[in-house]
Amino acid sequence: MTYLILGEKSLINLEIDKILKQETDYSLIKYDLEEDLITKVIEELNTVDLFSSKKIVVVSSFEKIEEEQEEELINYLEKSKDDNILILTALKVDERKKIIKIIKKNNKVIDTSTANIDSFIKEELKGYKIDFRALNMLKEYTNYNYYKIVQEINKLKMLKQEEKEITTDDIKSIVKKGFDKNIFDFIKAVDEKNYKKIFEIYYELIDNKEDELKIMATLANTFRLLYKIKVLGKVKTDDELMTIFNIKKSYRLMKLKEEAYSYDKNKLLKYLKELSELDISIKSGAIDKKLGMEMFLTKI
Repeated sequence: MTYLILGEKSLINLEIDKILKQETDYSLIKYDLEEDLITKVIEELNTVDLFSSKKIVVVSSFEKIEEEQEEELINYLEKSKDDNILILTALKVDERKKIIKIIKKNNKVIDTSTANIDSFIKEELKGYKIDFRALNMLKEYTNYNYYKIVQEINKLKMLKQEEKEITTDDIKSIVKKGFDKNIFDFIKAVDEKNYKKIFEIYYELIDNKEDELKIMATLANTFRLLYKIKVLGKVKTDDELMTIFNIKKSYRLMKLKEEAYSYDKNKLLKYLKELSELDISIKSGAIDKKLGMEMFLTKI
């Protein structure tokens, strides 16, 4: 059996989970066509597993399959009679390609690209009430990741199985903020010079085992992105900005633009310069990363 699953990664993972739950006694093997050739995948499928009755082989980045290797996969699909399961995943594919037409004709295609996140959440919370503010908070806290949303909804449903109503207080108490959400709040606190909030978020990130260098790099990347959006936002449309910066959600672009316009360009360049100098000092051993990060935050 072969599946082709299209769409956003977290939705793909949910669909893979559904397939795995239907199977028993299997070995799970993963490949990525960004790094592996389809030849390697087919060799895996044609090799007998000594410990399980079947293999489930998940291949991500299927859109990267090399043209000269498509016939090799077609040959496998047409002749294979084993019990193995091949799961091909991609954000999207070229419907005109021969390999796609063959897969769609004889195998199962699951296209999640048209999913609506609000409808998805309401369906998962069927039988429960959730208002607009709580729904938006849940999306933000989970970074709009469908896989995380399902995990957090399961916890919320257990908490509120009697009241059957999810509130913002419930989400604040149960749902762990995603890294991106924390960083976004961090950036806002920096702009407002809200030192209490700055250090509250910073130590929350540290408690969540985030490394200081990762926090620094993310701050620098976000400041750089805000600077570019501030400059290009004057001459580019929203659609053009989303394409240039590979932003998938219009809501995320809206929030970035709001934040960019609240910052002075020179302030953004100043922070970038200071973070670059701090990075060099830490990596050269001139200063401890924890101390360096705290000193940077105190002089913002």
